[in-house]
Amino acid sequence: MMKIPSGGDSSRVFDNLVQLMLQNCKWCEQLPMLGHLPRLKLLWISGMDKIRSIGNEFYGIGDGSTSNGVRPFPALKVLGFRSMKSLLELKATPVGDIRGRIKSLPDQLQSLTTLKTLNIVYFNGMEALPEWLGNLSSLKYLGFWDCDNLKYLPTATAMRRLSKLTEIRIRGCPFLRANCAKGSGSEWSKISHLPYIHIRELG
Repeated sequence: MMKIPSGGDSSRVFDNLVQLMLQNCKWCEQLPMLGHLPRLKLLWISGMDKIRSIGNEFYGIGDGSTSNGVRPFPALKVLGFRSMKSLLELKATPVGDIRGRIKSLPDQLQSLTTLKTLNIVYFNGMEALPEWLGNLSSLKYLGFWDCDNLKYLPTATAMRRLSKLTEIRIRGCPFLRANCAKGSGSEWSKISHLPYIHIRELG
């Protein structure tokens, strides 16, 4: 199977699903839209060798919210990824009603060493990025969107380990934006060597 079906009236049969494990679907190339499942508490995805991108279509969102105004994965407590050997792009966003409470990125992300693009969106309870971010040695692009309380990048040592990183983009994120101000911000020295730096307010 190249693609797991999702959407439409047929998806309602899964509305009572509480736990879901997708494992070793070696030929599946696209994850289904799962963010609409109202009672799902645990989602574990592993051994999906052909999956290259996890973005808005997985969460069922567009510009931060679902089409009907409901946040993705409203009941989810555990989200895990493992052995995703082809994953190149990931949008990490808090799920359910936890935007202001989650304090850090999921530890499972540090195993995604082939990841080239990482967007971190709406982590409003997080003030600093973890040191293990430096383990994502294939990362080329790092983006931050609307993380209202984020202030600090990983240490300079961790940032230097991101030897392939060429671009960073900060949108919103008032504290991080100030700390990454050219020449004067406390975090500027960690990113000043990058060829592409984009920092802007909302809008």
